Amino acid sequence: MSYILLQDMADWLRADGLEVIEYSGWKTRARGSSGYTSNPLCVMWHHTASNSSWDGQKDADYCTVGDTNSPLANLYINRAGIVWVCAAGATNTNGSGNSIQFSRGTVPVDGMNSRAVGIECGNNGVGERWPQSQIDAMFATSNCINRNLGNLPSDVSSHQFYAPSRKIDPATGNVEGPWVPRTLNSSGTWDRNSIIEECNNRANNSIPIPPTPTPIPPYNPDPDDEDEMAVQLRVRFEGYKNVFLYEYNTFTHLTGRSDGKYQNVPLEVWDAHPQGMKGAIAKAGLEMEDMIPE
Repeated sequence: MSYILLQDMADWLRADGLEVIEYSGWKTRARGSSGYTSNPLCVMWHHTASNSSWDGQKDADYCTVGDTNSPLANLYINRAGIVWVCAAGATNTNGSGNSIQFSRGTVPVDGMNSRAVGIECGNNGVGERWPQSQIDAMFATSNCINRNLGNLPSDVSSHQFYAPSRKIDPATGNVEGPWVPRTLNSSGTWDRNSIIEECNNRANNSIPIPPTPTPIPPYNPDPDDEDEMAVQLRVRFEGYKNVFLYEYNTFTHLTGRSDGKYQNVPLEVWDAHPQGMKGAIAKAGLEMEDMIPE
């Protein structure tokens, strides 16, 4: 039988702006050395029940290799919101529990381990404060994994919802930030529906609306005044990338925004007059007609 290993998870998470640490050997790690038989149906939310002194590497070590049943999670998120990628295949995260229906199928009774991506989140579960940076990373991670698996943001479960007779996680309601989870019991267990609602809210608002650009007045430098040439001109190459042109004395720097990252291309131009700007644009393979004030 062929198995699926989710070996692109680290790339998915980084592409969504999360800080990621790849645990050595994660791409081939799974319970019983086997991957998934099909793409997982959901993301499972857990807390580690560990003391804050374990935060980070010690928690990640335990989840990944430190227990006889390891790996205990695919992903671990510490209190600072850093995501450790621990295992690409099925893990021993969930144990026995109920059957749950998700958008692409049903997890049978006791079948969650081989059908879910398990996330362990660092918290003692008995009142420790949940930092907003961690909460934000938890929702971002859950939505990222579900999106890349072809699931819906709502395809999540808490450990308690799956195994209510033996688990309370994640808990408690001591949460920083604007999201306030509804709780179910005296243990402060998060209501699964509250998690789902916030996953949906964040997924729907994940595409930022660009601000309306402020018009830049025409720049007409005095070619005899070098100080006046020490200015920033901002222009845009229409339909392709933002280009920032800096001109100071005998150097021009053309900076292009490509794939969300800045690329600085220093271009030497041997005069500080407007011809220098034209020279920089030409060296970038553009033409003056391509440059439109932003």
